[in-house]
Amino acid sequence: MVDEILAKAGPNPTLERARRRLGGRARTGTFAGTVVILDGGEGVVLFADETEVDVLVDETTVKRTARSDVTPAPEPRGPLASLAGHVLVFARLEEGERVRMETRHGMVEGLLFEKCRYGALVAKDDGAVLAVGFRKLWPLARGDA
Repeated sequence: MVDEILAKAGPNPTLERARRRLGGRARTGTFAGTVVILDGGEGVVLFADETEVDVLVDETTVKRTARSDVTPAPEPRGPLASLAGHVLVFARLEEGERVRMETRHGMVEGLLFEKCRYGALVAKDDGAVLAVGFRKLWPLARGDA
């Protein structure tokens, strides 16, 4: 199903813009959701590969840095705990999985067909494709699909 959606999309400038806005196609690594110390402050790893990390330092700011520039921090508290929780939920989502997403019109379901650094491209059941930020995506509860 995922391959069919990608084939239909073909080279699509709108999807390319959405993909770039979401940080580009990427798999979420196991370091995601980790609270780290960066530049004397704390943040939550949103994306990491072998050499670099994207750290969410507040509700809207992401800093990209070398992986060697961050160190794990103690257990998160307050707003960082909430951010870490959202990142961990997102990290567990996989391409091809049905998800629930928050839109301005309420909650809807769709198929996560492309995961990016900061969110995903999701196909609604009517065929429309949405670019959805990581904090607005959840797996369907078992038995919902």
